[in-house]
Amino acid sequence: MSIQNFPTPELDIPVRQERFICCLCAKLIPVNADGWAEGNNAAPVIPDGRCCNECNESVVFPTRMRVQAVKDMLDKGTAYIDEKDVFGQPRKYFVVVARDPVTGRFVSTKEQE
Repeated sequence: MSIQNFPTPELDIPVRQERFICCLCAKLIPVNADGWAEGNNAAPVIPDGRCCNECNESVVFPTRMRVQAVKDMLDKGTAYIDEKDVFGQPRKYFVVVARDPVTGRFVSTKEQE
């Protein structure tokens, strides 16, 4: 990131403005019409990251919607988290098991692919 000084027209006081790089596509985040140069919050994809508008719309927002959908299913009892594999060992990742609306049986995310 580079830091540049920009004079403020009314007061002629230099303003420090950092330019950020998108944590997802590694492009420079453009300054928007309001002068905002910090982009968007990239959580939950990158918890402390900043991202450009394109990555926010194509990656971060859809991920947030999927996370919220899973939370809603967990709250309603139509899904649960399977923390162990078929041998009873802890998984390296969690598998969401959701109720199939047609058959009514629980299907893991691996079986749905």
